[in-house]
Amino acid sequence: MSEQSLSPNNGTSQLLISGDDIPFGAYQAIYHKITRKVESRTKKYPDAYRVTKSDLKNMHERLVQAVQPYDVKSSRCQLTHALKDDTSKDHSSFEKFFMSDCSTRSSTVQLNYEFDFLIILPPEVPEAKEIVQKFTTKVVIDQISIDNYDSDAPYFIRGLNIGGSLTVKMEFSDYAVSQHLMATLDGWVESLPTKKEGKFLKSLFKYERSIRSIVPPTARFLTMLAGAFYLFDVSDLRSGLVVLALSFGLSAFLESVSYMFLNSFFQKLPQMKPTTRLLITQGDSDSSDEMDDKKNLVLATLSFLFFGVAMTLFLGSLSSGIYAYITDKI
Repeated sequence: MSEQSLSPNNGTSQLLISGDDIPFGAYQAIYHKITRKVESRTKKYPDAYRVTKSDLKNMHERLVQAVQPYDVKSSRCQLTHALKDDTSKDHSSFEKFFMSDCSTRSSTVQLNYEFDFLIILPPEVPEAKEIVQKFTTKVVIDQISIDNYDSDAPYFIRGLNIGGSLTVKMEFSDYAVSQHLMATLDGWVESLPTKKEGKFLKSLFKYERSIRSIVPPTARFLTMLAGAFYLFDVSDLRSGLVVLALSFGLSAFLESVSYMFLNSFFQKLPQMKPTTRLLITQGDSDSSDEMDDKKNLVLATLSFLFFGVAMTLFLGSLSSGIYAYITDKI
């Protein structure tokens, strides 16, 4: 038989636990009672999700059901709903939030869901059976968009949702309970409609530096190469000097144009990445439809820029025809 001792910092009292096999949960409960310290963990989900009021209700019901096996002494749920017009609504219960009027035309900026509760874990040892432990679960969903009236932003990106995130933050004193709650939230997130980044888009971001460093010099090289091959058939010195000057000038021009098109292309490309969207208010639904239209416009712009880059390479490779036309006119 062994004896374990835990003493508070002031040394005024001593807690003795007898036994050879003391559960780890008992140690955690006693440590929390003495120090009032809690552990914390944060998890950020990487994909783009569509979150509605019904989805939030499903999450809340899952969490409430997850804590039912424990001896819950009290619980509290609070939500803060921040809108784009610099207003914020605080709801003291999920039911009040779910029944609230969401017909406003202002879109959501952030939703902060907080669920905390006090429980007593199963009495693994008599000395720990009356220790109340507090757990707090926070789910924060953000969405960042450019205002439609932001004169500093280009027209085609105004109103676009350029960022969003879904983050879970948890404070706990018992690791097993926190694992159970995190698994519950993982299951809820997996049930959400998800729009993942396409493989082609990922490849463009991955090889952006290589594309930027290879394409413009390639346009220049192809133009110079075409000029060099054409010079083999030029016997006139005057025509040869003209072709040489043209090859240098045209190669520099096509390199600059391809660099300009690529720069604009990769500046606009992030706007095509899928982002997390909150669909709670009427304004959120309106913004979602507008964002889809804006993304179609951005896609058309990207297609034009991509075509421009391809044309610089095409003109560079076929520039010998340009040289032939000009030398014929001399």
